[in-house]
Amino acid sequence: MGFFYYLRNYTAAFTFWVLCRGACKHYLKHMAKINAVFMGDETLMALLLRVGAQINSVTQDGFTPLHLASQSGHTEAVAQLLEGKADIHVKDKQGRTALHWAAAQGEVGVIQLLLNSGSNTNATEKEKKTPLHLAAMEGHTRAVSVLLAGKAKVGAKDMDGCSPLHYAARNGKERAARVLLASCKSKIVDDKNVWRRTPLHLAAEHGHELLVGLLLETGAKINCLDNNKDTPLHCACRDGHVGTVQRLINWTNGERANLQATNNLNKTALQKTCFYTVYGENTRLHNRTFGSKP
Repeated sequence: MGFFYYLRNYTAAFTFWVLCRGACKHYLKHMAKINAVFMGDETLMALLLRVGAQINSVTQDGFTPLHLASQSGHTEAVAQLLEGKADIHVKDKQGRTALHWAAAQGEVGVIQLLLNSGSNTNATEKEKKTPLHLAAMEGHTRAVSVLLAGKAKVGAKDMDGCSPLHYAARNGKERAARVLLASCKSKIVDDKNVWRRTPLHLAAEHGHELLVGLLLETGAKINCLDNNKDTPLHCACRDGHVGTVQRLINWTNGERANLQATNNLNKTALQKTCFYTVYGENTRLHNRTFGSKP
């Protein structure tokens, strides 16, 4: 503890010495590179800003001080940077704004500050994900609520055609999914991505039993077909999610799961279960080797 206290104070003193020696321009040009060290020290940051630090300087990854402060949840630092006219629209090399990073980390206070300063709630990064996509996939329920209140588009699609609900469903983020569904009167529950997979397909595939129940209760089509003509039941059977399979076949409030539905390989869910029981190890090896899409 003593070493880190010494190092922190030595670094601050050295910074001040460099500034006083007239080496400001070169040092401040690279402020963003050391920003993570100083971001928790509002006094030092205020000093740097007063003597002409480049508030929108960037690292090799395209991070500005505002990106770093937002990602780290330093609300006071964000407020100082915004007061100093930091550019809220700058994107890093991933195409992400400060709001993207705050959303990904669930930093509600920072999100609110950025929204109040005019950040674009629906800005997209290189994969066309909005801040709402990132908050939903991580299950940051409060962040999801704040973004929706800030006019985030609940049905926004990324480059794979996935909505925020797709990611909440895939990752088992039930509370975030509930907020998303409540915001749009269930209009997005059967949205399909580029593989024609709905949130129910993804929840079933990953064995998120509670989310499967929530989606069904919200009106999700239990027998919807993806590009392979797989139903959600096919997906649950393939990966051996017994509880999810039971939830699907025991669903009685509306259309029942079609146990005889066949996919493009002419297999029913039961036949698919048998197939993957025999060849499961090869399938897992294939997924580890070649990867899999959501």
